[in-house]
Amino acid sequence: MPWCGPPSGSKVLSTGDWLDAMPGFWQSADCGMNFNHLHAVQLKGPRLDMKRLRVALDRLQAQHPRLRARLIRDASGQHYVVEDNTPLPIHEKTGADLATMNLDLEAALLTHMDEHPSVFVTYIWYGDAVQRALLLVGMRHGPGDGRAVEIALAQLLLLYEGRPLPEGTGSSHMNYTEIISFDGSLSKEQVQKWRSIEAEFPPKIRHAQHDTFVQPRDPEFRAVFEGFCLELMRLDASETKALAKASRAAGTTVTGAIVAAAHLAVLKELQARCLEADRIKVGLLMNERSFVDKRYSQEMGNFASALHWFSEVQPDFWHTAREARRFMDRVIQEKVTFPGFIIQNEFLSIEMLQMLSGASAELAAGMGEQGDHVSVSSLGVLTSFGKYDSFEVLENIQAALAGFMTGINLSVCTSGASGTMAMSIQVTKNIVPRARELAKAVCQHIKEALSNPPPVEPGVDTALSPVGSDFREACEIMEPLIAKNKLRLAEAQRTAHGASAMMGDVSGAYTWKTHFLVPVVTFFAILSSGPLQAFPLYVRQLMDAGVFSWACEDGARSCSEQGESLQDLYTSTFSAQMRFFILVGLAYDMISRQCSHCFRRRSPVRCSCGFLPRLADGRHLLCGPCPRGFVGFP
Repeated sequence: MPWCGPPSGSKVLSTGDWLDAMPGFWQSADCGMNFNHLHAVQLKGPRLDMKRLRVALDRLQAQHPRLRARLIRDASGQHYVVEDNTPLPIHEKTGADLATMNLDLEAALLTHMDEHPSVFVTYIWYGDAVQRALLLVGMRHGPGDGRAVEIALAQLLLLYEGRPLPEGTGSSHMNYTEIISFDGSLSKEQVQKWRSIEAEFPPKIRHAQHDTFVQPRDPEFRAVFEGFCLELMRLDASETKALAKASRAAGTTVTGAIVAAAHLAVLKELQARCLEADRIKVGLLMNERSFVDKRYSQEMGNFASALHWFSEVQPDFWHTAREARRFMDRVIQEKVTFPGFIIQNEFLSIEMLQMLSGASAELAAGMGEQGDHVSVSSLGVLTSFGKYDSFEVLENIQAALAGFMTGINLSVCTSGASGTMAMSIQVTKNIVPRARELAKAVCQHIKEALSNPPPVEPGVDTALSPVGSDFREACEIMEPLIAKNKLRLAEAQRTAHGASAMMGDVSGAYTWKTHFLVPVVTFFAILSSGPLQAFPLYVRQLMDAGVFSWACEDGARSCSEQGESLQDLYTSTFSAQMRFFILVGLAYDMISRQCSHCFRRRSPVRCSCGFLPRLADGRHLLCGPCPRGFVGFP
């Protein structure tokens, strides 16, 4: 008989927490939708003592309930986070070359984890000759977020040195959602605050061009997850200080400059791959630990939300950097990181998350195609890493894997011990064609932009340098596209196409012609033996007839955008009744556009000829020859 409830004798740490139901947070999910991440330090000094490291790791696990946690589900689907004291594994390896450290990090991030433990440690020794090593903590997202994995490694180093842990460590096993008692709903005040931010920083227009690096139409595309490519970008301490100084002078932060550099890199690579976008969709990971009690500052758990900022395509580097900072400041000021995450991603129920866990590879890739151009996680300066007796910390490296959810992922942090900034650039294989090539190019673009940013002139927002000129060149490539899309949208609003009118947009031609056509189209739709079921079959005829021709270049009657618009409209409308009214509106588009001269002559009979049978010579009953270019239903 199927069991319900937690196993007998298990200590339950958490039940029903919303975030713990996320697919891939604790267990492997299909399609590579696994949220694994790691934090690594490059160490200089003698080889670490593995027995001493084992003792330190056991003490660390004993301090944190979430490092001893395991997710289980009963027969009813209820999930429980229970205590499981299985020791965390340590993987000891030998590195071939410091120059290929990125490949070692790739392999570590793809370390196979059973259902438990969800945390591991890897130590990679690069030889006595160089006296260098990588020490990293890797975990699924269930035990904690990116800040948590950094905290775990910092505390592991303290325990290895025999030092005490920060005060309050191990006091909780909660997520941010448990602290705020999130039950799947948001308050009206939270929604209003987020909407005010959206009004200031508009999201992508629905019909705007949004090519990403996830390209299902590319010959090299495959909806199969086989890992990712990781490249490393570094700035030494002097370069990092110079960037911080320039960022302050420009009225922004280092994180703002990083976002601007990522924006520039995306523009250049979109151009290189003949792709287009009206705006650059940037994913930003926002820390929520500052919103809660200080006792959670050194804890495991998830205290971060992923938001999306739509960056305007414009030529000024520092303007983009300032706008990125302004967006993040507004979100933090209003304390709506988590409400923004819920609203933007429409993750309103555990049931939806469970549905995503069973998503097909094709669906997961489709989500990636409409996802972020680039996702940025910036931890800032890590003050928890300092001076040690047994080794020296040369740099900190953060890396994260989100499966099919995004094309490019950037993780950046600055070591408090050395002042070196390190950024990992991850690109998912297969769904992003030529992933390694893209990762290397993005790495180079960002390195050039951050090591030699445009000069800052007081009171001037358009200062340009060679890097700035490249930024302008990349933006100018996109300017004709932006102008074209603005014309498309203006035309759609001016004419109020029938589909828009029937959906409630009455800003234009919802006139007596529409009222006349409704009964006519209704009558012939009934005769067509089920227009709702047959609607997809009409797509080709509607396209040939010029429906949605506003989506094409001037003078073109048919294009790929036309079919995409029509299919998007149909598949995103779930009400059968609404589909019928859309069909009415589409018929209005078709007839009024091709036969508007008939309406002006008050000759409605001729205008409805497209729905009548044709004779052998091509003439329609009652109407004579069909107007040129018009294709009626047979």
